[in-house]
Amino acid sequence: MSLLIFACLIGVASAGCCIPKQWEGVEGMLMGTVHWIKPRLTRGMLKVHWDATNQKLATNSSYDMDGKRFSLTTLEDYSQGMQYIVMDDKCKKLKLNRTFPEGCIPDSAKELGTYHLGAGSNTLDATSYYMKRGELETMISVTKEGCIPLGEDTFGRFKRRSVLQTVSFANISPGIQDPSVFDVPAACQQDVSEDLESERVPSVFGF
Repeated sequence: MSLLIFACLIGVASAGCCIPKQWEGVEGMLMGTVHWIKPRLTRGMLKVHWDATNQKLATNSSYDMDGKRFSLTTLEDYSQGMQYIVMDDKCKKLKLNRTFPEGCIPDSAKELGTYHLGAGSNTLDATSYYMKRGELETMISVTKEGCIPLGEDTFGRFKRRSVLQTVSFANISPGIQDPSVFDVPAACQQDVSEDLESERVPSVFGF
């Protein structure tokens, strides 16, 4: 089964907007791809745990790919240089050859403008940016105060596929409520490995 998991490509610091050092939240994604005239639709819901202080990133995900459902757990421990991916109780261990993503809007991004969500006195101010990453073009929105991610829309070519992906973020809270989310999964205590190919387009921020 082919699945899309990729860690971030961004490593460019910015004097502007950077997401909080520690937070948790929900990411919903919808992605359509075409490869050799074969279309594919993937829907996913991810619980994201981001800890830049201790250089760890964990996600618990559920996906529906063309009607086939499966779940996935990932842990990226940059302090140890290891990534763990678990699906169907099978573990894939990988060495991380990159540094923890800085989680910032890159200097190359173009600010599209500001807007607000809601109405009347109950509004939230946001800022949108546009950027290119290789053959991908992305528009991303964050809150004006705090740089909390709101959504991303990405289209272009990725891993020899035409892709259109939309992502939204919700229920974000500061800090890490339960540090055990960064424990190495039990399935990874032994060397049981299976290739898990990933095609999911990485977020601008690195998750």
